[in-house]
Amino acid sequence: MEAQNNLESGASSSAQRSDGVNARVAAWHANPAAWNASYSERRRALFQALKGRLIQEMRAAAIPLIAATYEGGGDSGDFAAASTPEGAELPERHIEIAVACYERFGRTQDTTRPVTLGDLAEWVATVAVDMHHGGWENGEGGSGEVTIDAVAAEVRVSHNAYYVESDNYEYTL
Repeated sequence: MEAQNNLESGASSSAQRSDGVNARVAAWHANPAAWNASYSERRRALFQALKGRLIQEMRAAAIPLIAATYEGGGDSGDFAAASTPEGAELPERHIEIAVACYERFGRTQDTTRPVTLGDLAEWVATVAVDMHHGGWENGEGGSGEVTIDAVAAEVRVSHNAYYVESDNYEYTL
């Protein structure tokens, strides 16, 4: 209970933090495959929850499609602001969403946060891309577009991975 109260009040000791971090590191070292699978499952669950809420809000606002583009490379990348395909701005009204499985110092917290429809669309787009193309912003990078279709209740990702190609020719004449 004391740890919960500390968590809610924002206070925690460095010993509590390091114990939580150490426990997670130990769990990863004990079974990295299970740890990574667990992370992937949580990521998919987060995506499904955010996607469901976004589709619901898009339908309520009579917005059939939202698109978000992204581009990056060299360890830097970002999403452009989400918008409708016609370029219309999204409504600025705030949506209260629950953010679950927020991990900090080895603990899980549940909280709520007000976000705009555009922010929520960018979160869904980011998670969708990262689930299949994690690290797209590193090295040579990548770019693409994420389309959220409220009518079909689906998210489509079109991703371009950048890479350097080289051909080596060696001759002795």
